[in-house]
Amino acid sequence: MLSQELSTVLSGRYVLFNIYPLSYKEFTLLSKKKALDEETFWNYVKWGGLPNRCEFNDEDNIKDYLYSVFDSIILRDVVDRLGLKDTLLFNLLLQYVVDTTGREFSAFDTINDNYPKYVLSLDKTDFSRDGIIHKNIISWLLEE
Repeated sequence: MLSQELSTVLSGRYVLFNIYPLSYKEFTLLSKKKALDEETFWNYVKWGGLPNRCEFNDEDNIKDYLYSVFDSIILRDVVDRLGLKDTLLFNLLLQYVVDTTGREFSAFDTINDNYPKYVLSLDKTDFSRDGIIHKNIISWLLEE
């Protein structure tokens, strides 16, 4: 039974709160870090933007928090719901899917369409050319 189903069974009513990851701009405001700092950017890329994660400063606590989120969502809800017996195999399969998803969407494929093309990088110099628009990724994340 998923968490939301459990709350219905127990009380007959529940309030569902959808919690989304923070945007880069929201992350910098909540964590009070400098938005244009590359270290702040890489911290966001490495650890993500879950709101409570900003409460932790050291790597071990961040890992513990993220693992507990993973554990409660994947291991408890999904594994229990599907009645999976081999959680080790499920974890290995899940890790494989996560690790190989980008492989099928290679940036080197030829794209023949009329949509604008963007390249995002940490370079502060504009390298736009041949209809390809270059943007600094940190500035792009901070745009309204």
